[in-house]
Amino acid sequence: MKKIVDAIMKLVEDKYFEQISIIDITTEAQLSTGAFYRRFKSKEAALPVIYEQFQIQLRDWLTEKSKEWQKMELSELVYDMTEGIFRFVDSKKGVFRTIYLNARLHSDLLQPQTLEQRINDFKFLASFYTRFIPEQTPHYEESVRFAIFTLVNNAIEKCVYPEITPASGCPQNFEESITATSEMLAAYLTNKLAQ
Repeated sequence: MKKIVDAIMKLVEDKYFEQISIIDITTEAQLSTGAFYRRFKSKEAALPVIYEQFQIQLRDWLTEKSKEWQKMELSELVYDMTEGIFRFVDSKKGVFRTIYLNARLHSDLLQPQTLEQRINDFKFLASFYTRFIPEQTPHYEESVRFAIFTLVNNAIEKCVYPEITPASGCPQNFEESITATSEMLAAYLTNKLAQ
């Protein structure tokens, strides 16, 4: 199964999941078509395993980055987190696109705990900003989670769908988008601190 999942994750770097055939997968994995069908009834049936593998990669990355983020002041943290998330999404854009689209098309294929895990990931990211905002600030948790949503959404739009979404109306290139997003988030969070 690992060879199949690794093959799909490699193939989506250059091709849309919808364009990848079982033959493409088995050729990349150096397995027979029968070996594929003994494990999965279709390539869509492999989506939960692909998502699980992606979750492991994301969790490992977050664990590593969190060691650095704990030591940073707000302005440095906002820029570093923004740059890190943009670069992580960009490095996995094929997998992101596959998950993003197929979670909508084949929602029954994803495990129920997936949404809960995504919410926990957002809360984990938000915890790095939350420590700077006093609890008495109105709606401080919602504000911080909105900042994380904005960051992740901007990264996905700019990295995964740069020519076909609102990102196409954004004149900034990749590097400029990192700077603009971090400046916008820093201003937003600083404003929340002042309330």
